[in-house]
Amino acid sequence: MWIDSFQNETILYAAVINGGGMDTRMMEHFQAYQGDDNRRHKYVLDISVGAMSQDGSGEMDYANRMKMVTLVGASTTDLFICPENIYQEYSREENFLVPVEQLMGEEFVSAHSDICEKDAVRVENSKILERYGYRSSGPAYLIVFQYSGQKEAAADFVEFLLSE
Repeated sequence: MWIDSFQNETILYAAVINGGGMDTRMMEHFQAYQGDDNRRHKYVLDISVGAMSQDGSGEMDYANRMKMVTLVGASTTDLFICPENIYQEYSREENFLVPVEQLMGEEFVSAHSDICEKDAVRVENSKILERYGYRSSGPAYLIVFQYSGQKEAAADFVEFLLSE
């Protein structure tokens, strides 16, 4: 029955910019990693936003820009995995991204200083992302938005991506 879906709860919504072709079953793997067997809990991997236009100009086209702005403006996505230019765009906004030390803790930042920025974790070398089809030609930044109500799940997702 259609009303049954109202009982679902999104535990984490992750958008991967330029993630086209990725296997969204990665989130099933993450749910198992969490030990979460509740069928009502949803883990979403959105790979619908591309950072490059179809004309090869290097600029994000209007449709992709609007998808990205809507995901953030509607507070739909908890986090992005994105190229450097998009990370820089959001990083310039004051108090918009969760500082890594606040999200992951001081010990994590000390142990991973080579991949931690003030408000992002570099994940382009994640074996898990690679296994599920992520291809990066440059740095990839995982950023978590301040409005997210799922910061603990986002922190667990960072740990998951770096677990191998």
